[in-house]
Amino acid sequence: MPLYDYRCEDCGEVFEVRASIKEKEDGLVLECPMCGSTEARQRLTFASVLHGGKPSPMPTCGPSEVGMLRLSASDRALAQRGSA
Repeated sequence: MPLYDYRCEDCGEVFEVRASIKEKEDGLVLECPMCGSTEARQRLTFASVLHGGKPSPMPTCGPSEVGMLRLSASDRALAQRGSA
């Protein structure tokens, strides 16, 4: 089951949610573990996938979701470093 990273819009806490793709498509009810807020944005994260014994970073979200994400400057910098 995939892990999704979220960042709380109220307190800035970063947390993971384990959910099936179906659960995510149906709409997750998120709650920040730090402050209890339901205002959270999904973060763009990368996974390391072994192919032929060599790890390579791959985005964990589909191209249709990438356009909907509002990334902070620090998240954009991390994403750019991960794709270099």
